Amino acid sequence: MKKRVVIIGAGFAGLSAAYQLSMYRDLCDVTLIDKHENTHFRPLIADVVSQTVYARHLLYPLTPLKERYGFHLYCEPARSIDFENRCITLSEHLVNYDYLIIAAGSRTSLPPTEELRKYALTLDTIHDANRVGDAVFSRKFRTFLVCGGGYTGVELATHLWKAIQREAISGQIVIVEMMNTLIGTLPVWMQHYVTENVKRLGIQLRLGTKVDSIIEKQVRLSNGEILDDALCIWTTGLEAPPDTSSWDLPRAHRGAIGVDATLRFRDTCFAAGDMACVTSEERCLRKAVQFSIDEGRVAALNTVALIRGEKPSRFRVRDPGFIVPMANGRSCGEVFGFRMRGYLPTMLHYMISAYRSIGIQNRLGVIFGAVKTARV
Repeated sequence: MKKRVVIIGAGFAGLSAAYQLSMYRDLCDVTLIDKHENTHFRPLIADVVSQTVYARHLLYPLTPLKERYGFHLYCEPARSIDFENRCITLSEHLVNYDYLIIAAGSRTSLPPTEELRKYALTLDTIHDANRVGDAVFSRKFRTFLVCGGGYTGVELATHLWKAIQREAISGQIVIVEMMNTLIGTLPVWMQHYVTENVKRLGIQLRLGTKVDSIIEKQVRLSNGEILDDALCIWTTGLEAPPDTSSWDLPRAHRGAIGVDATLRFRDTCFAAGDMACVTSEERCLRKAVQFSIDEGRVAALNTVALIRGEKPSRFRVRDPGFIVPMANGRSCGEVFGFRMRGYLPTMLHYMISAYRSIGIQNRLGVIFGAVKTARV
């Protein structure tokens, strides 16, 4: 009799698991749960703000994937999980499982106060990116404030620069970062390179500073500075989605699930992608697309191993490196141990994104975005 395998989340990890399990349809019956009807290609969300890549090229409907991979599909949020009875409560359905893979992704860590949450925008979905872009092109703001000087904040700030340059919008871009450097978790040479590039674009930095308050379009910083007619976009790291907060899970850093070496956290349950805290050198691995894809694949294969009565395998980290893309084409990164600067890592970023996109139209749209960036 086939075993019921449920995957929560249709991001890189969840779809990777679904693809892998599609090869074992004689052993398992797979169900995919996601609150969206489309995949959201998050590595290029900032590009939507500057219209370097159009939103339609970062979305792909789940229904064709359902037919291709042979899974059942529920486009509803998972409200709760009963691990004892092995069932998941959705908005309108109850789904039972024998094996479970949680790959629910992550979202921006929200501001600490209700006041900040009311006025600050985030950048988690394509819809968020459209909202930010619409606000920029409305010409109602003179200051574009990026709260968070990490990977996403830097990338977004450069796309804001590109947008206001192209449309001749009068305004300033400011990055506010609590640490005394940008992208503080990355190598020092990258910190210097990124800082020099954003300054070259005229983007202002407020390091060692945080946002104290927002009242409509007025932002007060911890250094006493007041910015009027300001649009604030919050990019201060990632955490587990709020939908998962009530689930009985072994929590690790920022709400991620603590897993063992096989990605398992219960006898028949695995976690993968941003929801999984896979430890490396006593820390959770950074959130990266390649890790999510690999974890989804291993979680699926280990599920198959358990169904067959075999021992699950350890997850082994493959780290090809990373790139910090910036909209003026002066990106940087370390790929397979080699330092890269300028247009080469920029083009590599878009080529990898095109390869990982789903559908020929989406891939062509990403490539066209790369061509537009090369002309900056």
